[in-house]
Amino acid sequence: MGLFTGGTLDRGASQNPRHVTESDTMMMNPLMISSQDEYPHAPFENPQWREGYHFNAYDEDCRKALSISIGIRPALGIREEVISLHGDLRLVYVGASTLKENPLASGTFNMEPVDPLRSWNIHINDSFHDVGGGSADSLQQMKVEVAFESGEPVLGYSTDRGDRYEQPGSLSGDIHLGHEDIPFRGRGMRDHSWEVRDMSVWKEWYSLMSCAPGITMFLSLFKSDSTTTWEGWLKEKDYSYVKTLDMVPTFSSGQLTQCQVQAGTSETQVDVLSTVLSHIFLSTGKPESTLEETLVQVDGGYGVLWHGRTHLVD
Repeated sequence: MGLFTGGTLDRGASQNPRHVTESDTMMMNPLMISSQDEYPHAPFENPQWREGYHFNAYDEDCRKALSISIGIRPALGIREEVISLHGDLRLVYVGASTLKENPLASGTFNMEPVDPLRSWNIHINDSFHDVGGGSADSLQQMKVEVAFESGEPVLGYSTDRGDRYEQPGSLSGDIHLGHEDIPFRGRGMRDHSWEVRDMSVWKEWYSLMSCAPGITMFLSLFKSDSTTTWEGWLKEKDYSYVKTLDMVPTFSSGQLTQCQVQAGTSETQVDVLSTVLSHIFLSTGKPESTLEETLVQVDGGYGVLWHGRTHLVD
């Protein structure tokens, strides 16, 4: 998932815009990515060091979105796993498994690069929680066999936390729900990061990964008690780092309903409204923090928008 740095926001946040400009802290330095970077990196001993792989896509025909993530935590000996399906049926799996010799493989959930920097295969077969009512109500067996493919270049860069890259592409294959087989042909994005994440300083953050006609965007924003840090890019023909960013969220009954996004590069400015179509609250394992993943419609396209918050606990 995306990485960010942004600030405390009241539930009435639509009247309190969060504006970030070049005068704020921005840590993005270009990074050359090779095919070897597709594979897990040598870890740091820091327990907060994490290597993450994420894939997401939306299929307009079946009106479903897939979001697939793993987080490799070598110092803790675990692999965190989050998989969600958005649509008329909302399913989610959140868990952790013991790290194997190949950290990309773990029994019922495996991923592998087929052609580095171009294609990946992903295989999942497990029981998922039905969260249509916002909480785990029942279990459903879901099998996912999809391939990520892209002819577009990756964009690599370093931040003060570590290194990462993103890549737009397609996610295609089949979703098996019980006795139903659903062809999936989605457009989306992936990211890969290896970095030290000190989540204790993340008071509130947003991350948007979106593919709309003519433009693709990755925008992340997080505010701690004392600093605002962000990163992002827009891609029309070529990638351009974002130089200005404004994200104005609106909530209803504690749920994110929309987010007005203004982002500018040295060459272009976009002003789009991301409207929430589906939401899932993900367990963080910590009572003082919440994480909401949403499927959003953005300027004629679709994307995934995350909102995380840390609450003060006495």
